Amino acid sequence: MTRRPRRTFTTDFKHQIVLLYKQGKPAKDIIREYDDDSSKEAWKFYKSQYTSLDWEFWGEFDFDNVKTRYEKDGKYNNTRYLLWIKDNSKLISELGALFSFGGEKLFNFKTQYYNLKKIVDESSNNDKKYILSLLEECKELHSSKQNLAILPTTGGLNNVKGGLYFDENGNIRYSSQKISGKQLDRLDTFWGYSNGLF
Repeated sequence: MTRRPRRTFTTDFKHQIVLLYKQGKPAKDIIREYDDDSSKEAWKFYKSQYTSLDWEFWGEFDFDNVKTRYEKDGKYNNTRYLLWIKDNSKLISELGALFSFGGEKLFNFKTQYYNLKKIVDESSNNDKKYILSLLEECKELHSSKQNLAILPTTGGLNNVKGGLYFDENGNIRYSSQKISGKQLDRLDTFWGYSNGLF
């Protein structure tokens, strides 16, 4: 039997997990939140939502055989299940044999909730209590099916999504560098930014 490769995590990620645990979040909830957008269960949901009626090329991908990159070709030590292009796909010559889709959160509350809460807490808005209640509702939806989508894993779309932020004038900007408390990892800013490019 082949031994499963050891997972690796950044120092920031480890600190975040420890903080959540110290704040009383149950370990099973932490594990569910940090693995659920590309789990095998998530892919069952995606399969029920997306069909060849949505995209004619959808039949070119193997929903019944989602794999991690390590399971696909023995590279990269991770546990995110991906939807891979079929080995006999007519699109391989155009997209490549390693083209895949990954599960994604539309809005990444696991890392941004506290930044958003701080912005609201520091604001002088009269509706603070109401806004915080909406923020709490959104936080509860973090691991829900309503917050799931898929993005191609090749091409860095997810990295762009995570690097967008609003500048002091309210304009959407991108930085490949981490800007603490500014980058909100939101799909709507990604769409707005992309729309401006095309």
